[in-house]
Amino acid sequence: MSFTNWDLFQSPEFIGVDNYKNLLTDDPIFWKSVGNTFFYALISIPLGMSISLWIAYYLNKKIKGITFFRILFYLPSVVPVVASSLLFIHLLAPTEGLINQGLALFGIQGPAWLLDPNWVKPALILMSLWGVGGGVVLLLAGMKGIPQELYEAAAIDGAKSSQSFFHITFPMLTPVIFFNLVTGMIGALQTFAQVFIVTAGGPDNASQMVVPYLFQNAFQFYKMGYASAIAWVLFIIIMALTLVVFLIITVITIVGSVLSASVVSYGFARIKARGSRFLFIVLLSTMMIPGEVTMVPQFIIFRHLDWINTFYPLIVPSFFAGAFNVFLIRQFVMSIPKSLDEAAMIDGMGHPGIYWKIIMPLTYPILSAIAIFSFSYNWGNFMGPLIYINDPEKMPLALGVQLLTTVGGGQMPPWNLVMIASLFLTIPMVLVYLFGQRYVYEANISGGSSGIK
Repeated sequence: MSFTNWDLFQSPEFIGVDNYKNLLTDDPIFWKSVGNTFFYALISIPLGMSISLWIAYYLNKKIKGITFFRILFYLPSVVPVVASSLLFIHLLAPTEGLINQGLALFGIQGPAWLLDPNWVKPALILMSLWGVGGGVVLLLAGMKGIPQELYEAAAIDGAKSSQSFFHITFPMLTPVIFFNLVTGMIGALQTFAQVFIVTAGGPDNASQMVVPYLFQNAFQFYKMGYASAIAWVLFIIIMALTLVVFLIITVITIVGSVLSASVVSYGFARIKARGSRFLFIVLLSTMMIPGEVTMVPQFIIFRHLDWINTFYPLIVPSFFAGAFNVFLIRQFVMSIPKSLDEAAMIDGMGHPGIYWKIIMPLTYPILSAIAIFSFSYNWGNFMGPLIYINDPEKMPLALGVQLLTTVGGGQMPPWNLVMIASLFLTIPMVLVYLFGQRYVYEANISGGSSGIK
């Protein structure tokens, strides 16, 4: 498809590599979007991971009222991207925004964040910190998996808290940190909704990124062939970064690979087999490929199936195991001491028994986290409905909230309805987290197969 000129309404015309030639040599907007995307990723990922680790470290301490602070720090990350984007539009407004009003109290004139080409990218990076709670949840779950005996032994030897952190906590968290690094890189390169809602790539393409530019060419300009060429270039960039990740996997983790679900995760984390490393690389590669790369082909497939303007494109793909969940479970299983497996084997227990009676109870925290993440994604999904749903009656709440703000004729959006709809969009996620967060944090794996306390 990337070798054709196709506007969706006429038959595709084969044009060879002209799309790639124009993209690489005659499209300054594309290269600007690539630069903006990498700038955003290189700043937001280290900053977000550092803040997440710092917050998780202090939230892991046993002090009175710590559950309240855990909820407080995580709640922003369950707010749907539509609601949080609309919130930041108000916060970053040049005159009425609370941030500039706060700066004015100290005699500082705030910038026009979203209207200034020099400040719009820092504004988007600031927005990315709103969701550090997701990383905090994973790091906290990893910290709960560190045997307390290590800290007790370090305390007996006179180690300070900083020494315990750098010699025990940080090394034991490297699987989770690596997971956050990989998924954070992928997420940053796939940034779409924030740019689409808040800046639309402006001003003067200063905030334009690769995925929004791909979407713009495909579904606004109907340049399907050109959009496919952009998708392939994005795929090549991702795969180049993937090679680096594979080297890190080989050197640091030296483990087998994962195919699907918790059973496969256990198998590749605990059972050594010839070719397991290669299979892990294959599975991880599927996660490295952003969904936007396959966005246009998927649209065409669902169009031929007559699924456009139905819920099938939003529901059917969720019934296939995702590499994200497999990777996450595997990283968690790797943090469980193998001494538990060895003790069970001495007692005559095989791998099925070890998995069901030892590993499964101990992975409840991460399974709960996956459930929360899955609910948050599907409830606040914006891009899928934006592509496949046309009738307002069928639009999910996330897309409907954004639709309320797109009024014409110079009229003001009904902000009262927008805020109410955003509230209804947020409440279910908050409730799911409130009722499920205890299963994420309250784990103990140092006492054998006791599971969740």
